[in-house]
Formats: sequence, structure tokens, C-alpha cells
Amino acid sequence: MAIVFKRKIGTGVYADVWLADDTELKRLVAAKIIRPSDAFGKQTLAHAQVLTQLDHPSIVKVFSIATVEDPESPGVQVEAILMEFVDASTLAERTAAGQIGLPETRRIGATLIDVVGYMEARGMPNGDLHESNVLVNDEKVVVIDVAYLSGTLSSVSRDARVLRDRRSLQHLIEGMLERCDDSASRVAAFRDAIRVDASYAGVRAALDNASRDTVAPTVRTAIAPVVSSTRTVMLDDGSWFQTNSTNAESGIGKLGLSGLVEFRFAVDQKLDKTPNELREAVRRADRSSATGAFDILRLDRGRLRPTEQGIVSEISVENGGVRGHSAYDYWALRVNGDFFLLQGLIEDHSVDNTLWFDASIARVASGLLFAKALYSDLGASAESTLSARIAHRGLAGRTLRSAQMSVDLFDDHQTGEYQSQREIRVSLGALDGDFTESVKRIVVPMFELFNFASFTDNVYIEAIRRVRPF
Repeated sequence: MAIVFKRKIGTGVYADVWLADDTELKRLVAAKIIRPSDAFGKQTLAHAQVLTQLDHPSIVKVFSIATVEDPESPGVQVEAILMEFVDASTLAERTAAGQIGLPETRRIGATLIDVVGYMEARGMPNGDLHESNVLVNDEKVVVIDVAYLSGTLSSVSRDARVLRDRRSLQHLIEGMLERCDDSASRVAAFRDAIRVDASYAGVRAALDNASRDTVAPTVRTAIAPVVSSTRTVMLDDGSWFQTNSTNAESGIGKLGLSGLVEFRFAVDQKLDKTPNELREAVRRADRSSATGAFDILRLDRGRLRPTEQGIVSEISVENGGVRGHSAYDYWALRVNGDFFLLQGLIEDHSVDNTLWFDASIARVASGLLFAKALYSDLGASAESTLSARIAHRGLAGRTLRSAQMSVDLFDDHQTGEYQSQREIRVSLGALDGDFTESVKRIVVPMFELFNFASFTDNVYIEAIRRVRPF
């Protein structure tokens, strides 16, 4: 077999992918290089072996596993997975570029429903379905990776993977609907419909309805009424979230602090808690997440107070915080589980006009860990959907640097943008498996504002490991 490497087209946590020319069969292939030093090499090869067992037009084809010369280390022999080359962008890239409308949502969603159903029917749930593992061009939609390892799953684990795939499918479809006009009513109609019929046929019908020009209301029979235990989450709610945001921005503004980070969390499961129950849940979540990055529990300082809608805490320290700098923290937790936090950037306690990329990764990871612990303690099920919106503001004029990691930034990575804000949705049960990807969905777009700064997956893994051991 003669393989001629042309250029690198992808870098992942476990392997690099190259565009290559199979000169014997006269075709372009995507070659995933597995190096001997890769601790996950055997797992990556096992994933590829699973893909060889699947025959579906929207699942990437694996042609063979071959020994080739490392394109970056002449004379060194490595294993390579030779796959179908698909000239396309990822769903994540397509969504970020604003290339998702109703027809695309319908086309992509229908394909993903078909793929997930196909794999489940063969007892081989995907286990790794997300925006970056879906390639899309004008002609086809292709799933390019799986996390299923043949023969290693118990029936319980397989059922958990099936549930995870279904939740991931729902999140991908909802994520596309959110980019369309009248997004709130479309997402609500889709959710209502799949609560009535969660079969794959039902999900397809729900998608078709939600992606129409005019959305039809979901019909529910009087014989079998559906009593929903979920609610529609709106993180830009004009009352509670906005009231707390206004109060917090006024408070931090009085100290003259320009840099801040804001967290908004909610779950779609209906919750109804008392102020005391909220306080105890926060206490336990703060301890169990054990990250230290939030440090929101200042109960012994007497700032926490109950309100009719939940609990609120505000801490404002002028020229008396860390190293004599001003400090500000404001957080609130609503009786229905909605959570809001605004705090000044820790970077401003030591270096002016800086954003630490490793601290930012850890900060977002800490927030998601806290959210998982909080809602689990409040009684939200693993199937409930966590909505998280995280915003960094006061970025203009800052330079991207490292707090602790030895990573060279060769260019002048500054930004003129004031803020970066991203929202994600993920089921509580799937968050552990999707954790690094969830963090990246928040911070990668922000880093790119700093003169297109980007980092390898190892940087993310190392930064996250400091608050969440793998």
C-alpha cells in the first residue's frame, strides 16, 4: 500500500488526521495517525474496528488499518486508520458561521435520527455524539467517530449509552432550532412533541413540525393526558435573571471594576425548594465539587439572605481584597433552581489588562462542576437538561496570557471585543462524558477573539485536571 501524505487536516486529543493519497487505489483518504506514545492508541484502534462493522451512508467508512511512515518523523513506522475523506466542515463550525436554517436543521436532524437509530438497533450505541463529530457539506451529513467498544459494555452500560445518545440527539436538534427564527416556540414545540412520542419516528415527526415555516401546536389526547415534569428554560428571562444581573452590574460598577464573569444555570426539571433547602444544597455542592474556584459560600460573613424568590448573597470589598485590590461577588439561587453568579475577574488582582487562558478554562470547568453537584443535590434527574450561559465581559484591551502553564504565545494576542458569551445545553447524566467538550464550547470562541488564539486539547485537559482529576 502506497500512502502519500498531503497535509494535516485535524488535531485531536488522541491522534492527528492527515489528508493522504492512496496511490494504489487512486483515492483520497483521511489518515488518522496513531503513535506508539499515545496512551489511548489501543482505544482509538478499537473505535475504528467498530466503524468497520457499520454500513451506513452517513457513518464514515473505515477502509483499513495500515502501518505507514510517520509524516512528521521520517523513518518511524506508525499505525494509521485509513478512512473515507469527507470535504466538509463540522456541525460546530457550520453553526458558529450562521449556516444553519430551517432546511438545514431538517436535513441534518433527520440524518442524525437515522444514524442513532441504526446504531441502537445493532446494539452498538455511539456514546460520543456531538457537534464536532458530525461533518456537514451541501450533499451529505457524516458521523465520524464513536466511543462504543465492542464487547466491553454491560447491558446497564449499553442502556446508559442509548439514553445518552438520545439526549445528545435532542440537544443537537434543539441547538440547530435555536439558530432559526422564532426559536423559543420551535424548541418548545419539539420538546412537547417528543414527550408525547419519544420513538425515533416520533422524534422525526417532532423535527418536521418544529422546522416548518409555521409550527403546529402539539396535539395531546384527553384519554392519555401528559403531565409534564419539565419546564421551558429561558436564561434571558426578563424578570429574575435580568433583575439580578442589573443589581450585580451596579454593585461591581461602584468599585470601578471592568472585568467580570457571569454564570447562569438552570435545569428543565420542575423544582420547588425553600430558602433553607437552597442554602444547604449550595453548601453541599460547594464542598462536593471541591474546586475552590467559585468560593461562593461566604455564609459565616452574614451576607447571605433569604428572599421570597430564593436566596441572595452580595460581597463588595473596596481596596481590601486580594493584595489590597477591590473584589466583588454576587450570586442568587431561585426556588425553582435557577442560579446566577457575577464576580470580578481574579486576573485583576495581580496583573492589569490580562486574561489568563488556563484560569479561564479552570473557571468554566469549576462552574460546570458546581452546577452538576448543585442540581444533583436539589433532586434533578440525570435525564434533565442543564442550560448554562457563561459570559466574560470587560475583555477589550486585554492580552491573553498564562497563569501557571508553560505555553508559549508567540503572537500578540489582544482583543478589542468587549465580551464573549456562549450558551450550552447538556443532560446532567451526559456532562461527565462530555465535560472537556462542554468547557471548550464556552472558551474556544472567546480565545479566538484574541487574534485567533488556539490551544491543543492537551492544554484543556491539563487546565481542567487542576479542578477535576480525570
